[in-house]
Amino acid sequence: MKTPMHPPGYFWHFLAAALRLGLAVFAGCFALAGLARGDNVDPRLSEQPTAPYTADQILNGDTPGRKASPAVADVYDESGFAKERLYHVPKSGVHPRILFGPEDLPRIREQLHGTAAGKRILATLKGRIAATIDKPGTGDHEAYEALLTGEPKKYKEALIRAGWNPKAPPGAMGNSVLNGLLYKLILSTVENDPASARDAAKAAATAAAIAEADIDEANKLPFSEDYWRVIRNCLTFDATYGFLYDMGQPFMTPEQAAGFHRMLVKATKGKYTLGMDLPHHWRNWNFMGMAEYFPVMALAIEGEEGYDARIFERGKEVARDYLNYSMTLNGIAKEAVGYHSGGTGHTTVLMLAAANRGENLLTNKRYRQFAENWCLWAMQPWGGFWESSGDLGTFPPNYTLLQAMAFFYPKSAKIDFILQNHPFVRDETMKLDLLSTVLAIATPADPKKGPDGKLVNYDFGKVFGMPNSLFEPERGYSFARTGWDKDAATLQFVCRNDTRFPSHDFPDRGAFYFSANGRAWSVPGMRENEPKFLNTITIDGRGQGYFPTPGQWLERIETQEATFNAVDVSYCYSWRWSKSPFVMTDDEFKAHPWLAQYEEARQRQLSRTPLKMWELEPSPAVVDYYSGYLAGDPRMWDEDSWVKRAPHFPVKKAFRIAGLVRGAHPYAMIVDDIQKDDQERLYEWRMSMPNDVEAVEIKANEIVLAPISEKRAKLSNPMAAYQNVGRPLPAPGTPMLLVHVVNANQPDIPTFTPNLSLETIEMIKTDDTHQFTGRDMGMAKRLVIPSRSAAPDYKIVLVPFRQGEALPEFAWDKEKGVLAIKWKDQADECRFTPAANGRTLLAISRDGNEIVAVKGEDALLAPEALKAK
Repeated sequence: MKTPMHPPGYFWHFLAAALRLGLAVFAGCFALAGLARGDNVDPRLSEQPTAPYTADQILNGDTPGRKASPAVADVYDESGFAKERLYHVPKSGVHPRILFGPEDLPRIREQLHGTAAGKRILATLKGRIAATIDKPGTGDHEAYEALLTGEPKKYKEALIRAGWNPKAPPGAMGNSVLNGLLYKLILSTVENDPASARDAAKAAATAAAIAEADIDEANKLPFSEDYWRVIRNCLTFDATYGFLYDMGQPFMTPEQAAGFHRMLVKATKGKYTLGMDLPHHWRNWNFMGMAEYFPVMALAIEGEEGYDARIFERGKEVARDYLNYSMTLNGIAKEAVGYHSGGTGHTTVLMLAAANRGENLLTNKRYRQFAENWCLWAMQPWGGFWESSGDLGTFPPNYTLLQAMAFFYPKSAKIDFILQNHPFVRDETMKLDLLSTVLAIATPADPKKGPDGKLVNYDFGKVFGMPNSLFEPERGYSFARTGWDKDAATLQFVCRNDTRFPSHDFPDRGAFYFSANGRAWSVPGMRENEPKFLNTITIDGRGQGYFPTPGQWLERIETQEATFNAVDVSYCYSWRWSKSPFVMTDDEFKAHPWLAQYEEARQRQLSRTPLKMWELEPSPAVVDYYSGYLAGDPRMWDEDSWVKRAPHFPVKKAFRIAGLVRGAHPYAMIVDDIQKDDQERLYEWRMSMPNDVEAVEIKANEIVLAPISEKRAKLSNPMAAYQNVGRPLPAPGTPMLLVHVVNANQPDIPTFTPNLSLETIEMIKTDDTHQFTGRDMGMAKRLVIPSRSAAPDYKIVLVPFRQGEALPEFAWDKEKGVLAIKWKDQADECRFTPAANGRTLLAISRDGNEIVAVKGEDALLAPEALKAK
């Protein structure tokens, strides 16, 4: 985490900020310069932010001039919640108290020693202590010894050797010494080792004294009432100092405890943190949860002199809003499973503290539906792996969060099913994620076992009686599957239409993830935010703009035999968004010295896309999101206010249809009507795939894919020296995928058109106009279907099968727009009809009966109308 001392360089930055305080209103930031959109410009685009609210106003919940946020259902369900598992809050001055009290310690010891999860937690803590502060010769150990002997200078020097970077930007992570102290205090408490606890408590008190001196200097700086912006840089990213005091206070001398208490008062009283100053509906992304450690830390001195009770009240409000505005009633969040569950796991720390004190946010329906609904739909049919859209889209749900949910909902079969599929449960050799050490200690939970001693068998989710499809119009998520068994074919289709600011999503509106026969074929990215790595189409190498704009959902058609979706992503190619620091004027940027880390990338972006090309996003949904909420000058993450757009790569059209057809032989179909202009261009249809896939056969418009096979055929021409191995020979029953290109327009002589190919690539970030340039995600595979044309008119069919099964026959009549797909026991006819607006309409019949049709009747249908259907 960030430092136990204040970075000296920040003093001058904040002094400069004070001299520019007149710019704090950011007048002109929302001027209409360059906003040439004719006479119908929404007058709300001329709104100006007002001066920032004071800390007292924010802590009191007094936000004059700001209109009420859109209402959402605040739904709670206490059924199945194990209320008896909550903890006690002792009287003021008694510790521990944040998440549990002294009278709870016997029970906690029993829980830890009596569960496999508890034993793993204890083993992990012991291992990390042994590898850091208890390991002679390491910087961590030297720093710990310096704290014990009271040598601040030696401590700071050893911290650097331990890996702490004093020049790291605010929010940087990594103070293994303080973590080790907390681990030692917890273990000493659990194992009744007061001598070890007294040593750790003494070291913690010394660290607090060092931090206090830094806080004294920081409190003289502008914006010091904003904990996130200033004081946080003197402490840690999370509530480590609060928990060090809470766990260590019983083992401190009165003088040590008084000094630590004094430091916490200076760090918290009269201060607010990230999120507390935002409109309610803006509190919807992962760092809302991370910022909740501030009110948790304040609870360490709850009820004592200097405690500011308003901090925890505002913290609870932010937590409620984060749950309600970040997730739908289906539990589907604005960010991918990995990012969202991380943020929600952090929030759970405060939620447990609140529940112990009488306000049970743990029973929020959206919170529970995240695990009981979204995690079920996003998990692969065979279990253990998850797919979702955006950064960390391949990550499982956060383990500590799932453990806490299972602890408090011990009768929930769905939560138990998700927990038993988590990698940390399936593979006990993996490192345990201690998102919040104290939360993990307080909520150990094992997956349930039956009378035979084995994990309860949920038959891959079939026992839950779930339907075969789910649509979330609020997020633009579609799930379709052939059933609930490990071999089910599944198509997850995502066209995010809820984007209102630059966040952790990708420029891949209309992305699809396809699995069948127990393996994944089309997969999401982890942090690959460039179109060439995603399941989308590039035109002469260019894809959708980043940061991405919202897509437009057109249709959703659901029948027993098929699920189809139609979207318009033309806006996503034509425009892109930017984070505010990159599109500020020089004066605005200089007024925010904490953004200095972005200066180099900002200059690169502005050299390519000058300020005059950026304008406030005028889309009605975005205007509604920001208009009326600029009072108090709220800035998400201290960076973002009303998002700006710039032209990216305008296209005439970009429609996509994606669907799953069920039956004896299921398949997926993707239809793309995309066109940049009337020139011939290179269109490339891309599908990201797992690394363990190879091509078994490629013939003209077909490619057969399979897992990498060790067995190879004999060479047909041994004189071809470069063919040192023959073609793969998958074993009978091996899962396979046939990709049949029904149509991809080509020139008469396609000499200069690349061939259909399966490529091995390095997934490295090359975009240098934002952070993390050069970040390497390793190697991956991608299928590329090229078309050199004015418009490719892509029609692609994905047919899963097993080696040895008969493949379908395809008959394509391009003139009539009719495709026949025929097996011995299934014959489907697909009719493609061009619509006047450039879209393709589709009807599929089986045995003479229409089973699904995309008719264009619901084009531009509002989400509310889709819900009604």
